[in-house]
Amino acid sequence: ASSTADAAVTRDTTQSLVAGGASVKFTVPAGGTNVARLPYTPTLDFTGKVPVVWVRSDAWDDVTEAYIYFTSNDHAGNFISGFSRVTEPRRVIQDNEWVALTLPWAELLSGMVNVNAINSIQIRFVAAAGTTPSLWLGGLGAAEEQPRGVVTLCYDDAYRDNYTRALPIAAKYGFPG
Repeated sequence: ASSTADAAVTRDTTQSLVAGGASVKFTVPAGGTNVARLPYTPTLDFTGKVPVVWVRSDAWDDVTEAYIYFTSNDHAGNFISGFSRVTEPRRVIQDNEWVALTLPWAELLSGMVNVNAINSIQIRFVAAAGTTPSLWLGGLGAAEEQPRGVVTLCYDDAYRDNYTRALPIAAKYGFPG
């Protein structure tokens, strides 16, 4: 992986998702940017699939941009899919918690990409002025592409009402849980 000046991309064995696994940690100078490219040989084939990435940050409120660019032409064009800071990240993603993000091809931010020949992924991570958050990439996977889209319901902390109140409502509308 390559990175911009004064930024770092390191293998972080302390932030494992599974036993024997490790994540990649992205850091930036205060208010800076980190851009890292990860080439893939042989190419990745996402035919009929969408990318899923596992990420976490120690300070989502301090992340102004976090994008993942998928290309099939070594970044000769600006073909991207990704995620960025949401208006109120604390409602969606908690600091220091891993989250799996599904990145549907239908929501490419610009350009086109040959999904059966991904040869490079670029991560762009920007910190708010005066802050130094870190971002961890814990893995890249694929989920089957769904013709009608996917809705994911997440219940936190295993409270009893998740089972007694939420589950019956989800079941009534055909959502497994």
